[in-house]
Amino acid sequence: MKVSRFLLAATPVLSLCCIAPVGNAALILTPMASGTAETSSVAPLVQGTDGNFYGSSFFGGSSNTGTIFKMTPNGAVTTLALFDGTNGANPVNGLIQGSDGNFYGSSFYGGIAYTNREGGYGTLFRMTPDGALTTLFWFNGTNGANPAGPLIQAADGNFYGTTAYGGSAGLGTIFELGTNGTLTTLFSFDGTNGAVPSQQIVQMADKSLYGATYRGGPSDLGTIFRLAPDGSLTTLAWFNGANGAHPGSGLIQGSDGDLYGTTEEGGTNTAIIWNGVPGAGTLFRVRTNGALVTLASFNTDNGAVPVGALALGADGNLSGTTQDGGTPHCHQGGPSGCGTVFQISTNGALTDLVAFNGVNGCQPQGGLMLAADGNLYGTTIGNGADGGVFRLTNAAAPVFQSVSQEGGLVTFTWTTIPGQTYELDYTTDFISWQNMNLLCNVPFSTTTNSATIGPDIQRFYRVVLLP
Repeated sequence: MKVSRFLLAATPVLSLCCIAPVGNAALILTPMASGTAETSSVAPLVQGTDGNFYGSSFFGGSSNTGTIFKMTPNGAVTTLALFDGTNGANPVNGLIQGSDGNFYGSSFYGGIAYTNREGGYGTLFRMTPDGALTTLFWFNGTNGANPAGPLIQAADGNFYGTTAYGGSAGLGTIFELGTNGTLTTLFSFDGTNGAVPSQQIVQMADKSLYGATYRGGPSDLGTIFRLAPDGSLTTLAWFNGANGAHPGSGLIQGSDGDLYGTTEEGGTNTAIIWNGVPGAGTLFRVRTNGALVTLASFNTDNGAVPVGALALGADGNLSGTTQDGGTPHCHQGGPSGCGTVFQISTNGALTDLVAFNGVNGCQPQGGLMLAADGNLYGTTIGNGADGGVFRLTNAAAPVFQSVSQEGGLVTFTWTTIPGQTYELDYTTDFISWQNMNLLCNVPFSTTTNSATIGPDIQRFYRVVLLP
């Protein structure tokens, strides 16, 4: 357990021994109202140049086909645009802010074939910061269907993305979108070279596009591909179950220049079967020459079924979410648990930062984004009955304020973070720490900033910020 602590020596003459704060991740959830833009968000957030956060919801709005919302840093939410089916429906991707200051994105369903809350192959749209929505393109199946990965704006100023289905074989496409709405289908997958590209792609220095497909390849468990500027596609690697199955996060370039991602299933924990595939998911690294290395496998205790975008921190570590796993078990349909937030270093050291418990959120699926304030932001589709937005910050260690002695009692006070719980421990040798039992042998914990104990001699005390 990671702890934040200060150490005190309580002797007949009270004196401060040392202060040694160690940061601990604390989940601070910003709940959102249900029934409008704030419901069931499966897409990541993006921070605009104005400092506000922008996102989309799969449901909500007057037609219950999705919305686009803005959230201020203090959690105030405004619905900016509504989908009605003809202009798009059910977005599953995050937005990006283009170089012109407008926001661009896609909807999974909707468009010209949308009738009676059904149908439609999806749309591409532009939205001004004040919410004016313009449909730039409607897919028709032949040129692609159901865009499921976020757009990127490449060095040439155009936008690039993928559709999960459609194209010449019906198994997905890679496309280019001009700012005037002109769409060019660059490549159609056929199964052998991949199928169902449904996550984030990235453009590297060689101007090639790199990405992953959810299915396809020799085992039909997904591939990693490179699309060169001349339109030729190379399958760099494929998944076979042992090294992962069904990429769930798309790719992100690390500070070392390599590409990183996750798979929803597969890995070494074969005792767990999820969607018919052994394994609870993996984290992997792939180089531009196709060398694939599995960095870590999930085991449900540290998370299961990693999905959504990874975020690159200033320290070079990557953070992400799992939609299942962790403790306690609080929903049905997954291996166990409500999901986690994790961090992994480029050498494969995996750290579980926090587990969702149903009260602070459940099933994060949109992934994470690193904001200008240095905190991580993400969305959950469950928070009680509804979804929400959360912020994850490295909470400061409790800072010692005072020690006082009166009438044979000793009182400690420290700084606190609202809503967090603290534990008071003691030791005599700095090796074995024990919880202070202040009353009836009940372990001591509190959300307040002080504790009073009886007189003691030659003991060292610490206050621990509980996860």
